[in-house]
Amino acid sequence: MKHESDVKNNSDFESLGILSICNIKRNKFPLIITVTFFLILSFVSFTYHNVWYEADGIYYLNWGQQILDGNGENVRIPHGQSGGPVLYAFISSFTQDGFFTMKIISLLGGTGIVFLTYFIIRNFCDKRTALVGQLFTAVFVPLTTLSILAFNELLMLFLITCSMYFITKNQLKYSDILFVGIALGLAFMIRFQPIAILISFIIFL
Repeated sequence: MKHESDVKNNSDFESLGILSICNIKRNKFPLIITVTFFLILSFVSFTYHNVWYEADGIYYLNWGQQILDGNGENVRIPHGQSGGPVLYAFISSFTQDGFFTMKIISLLGGTGIVFLTYFIIRNFCDKRTALVGQLFTAVFVPLTTLSILAFNELLMLFLITCSMYFITKNQLKYSDILFVGIALGLAFMIRFQPIAILISFIIFL
């Protein structure tokens, strides 16, 4: 009965939005874990990762710059779409530092995944289980590694994680379905893999 009550209360607060004042006050520990993850990996990324050797990130940024320069007809992106490269190049045009741009996108993507993991698990489990799950995610080596590297993966994974938050809700509303479509659509503009999740979700509906 207590677990059911916790899940119901969580749903009530989630209806106000993850970033509502009530929800932030109610979920201090998940926020502490998220902020700690961000601060530690920011220090590691910007202090020790000083050489850009991730070819994937370099290629995607260069492809985006070519598209923005009007040479899109000459760009062929293997296993990916043009949305990610264009976004990276657009942001880089303001920062004037492609390496920094790709690192901060990876870092924010990883941080967002850690943050949302708690709420995804809370959609069907109690607080303690969700907190443990978030802690495991925060120390999951592949995620921490990708978060400090200038790769192309984590923005797509963050968008997929966003869609999973809405998919795992106890009661889906039309707005939830809309957000799932938007998140997976944006993720699909980076790589092709999210289409499999979208098709599965449509079949589930």
